[in-house]
Amino acid sequence: MADLSTLAGIEGELAATADYDVAFDVPKAKRRVAALRRKLDFPQSSGRGEQNVAFTMQAIENQLQQVLAWIAANDTPSEAQRLANPDCQSAV
Repeated sequence: MADLSTLAGIEGELAATADYDVAFDVPKAKRRVAALRRKLDFPQSSGRGEQNVAFTMQAIENQLQQVLAWIAANDTPSEAQRLANPDCQSAV
C-alpha cells in the first residue's frame, strides 16, 4: 500500500489509481477512496516560499462520491456479505 502520510504519497496514489474505472478494477478504486479521504485531512493550501499547493475540497469530495458510487455499482459482494444483508432471501 502507498504511503498516505504525505501529500506527495497521496498524489502518487491518486495518479496510480486514476484509471480504476477504465481498468474495471475494484481494488484500485478502493485504494483511490483511501487516498481521497486522506487528502481531505490536509489543509486546502500549504507551502514554503514560492512553492505552494492548493486544491478545492469540493472537487475532492465530488471525486470521492464518484468513486464510491462506482464501487457500489461494480463491486461483487462476497457470500458472507450477501448472507449478512437482511434483504437477502436466499444464499443461492
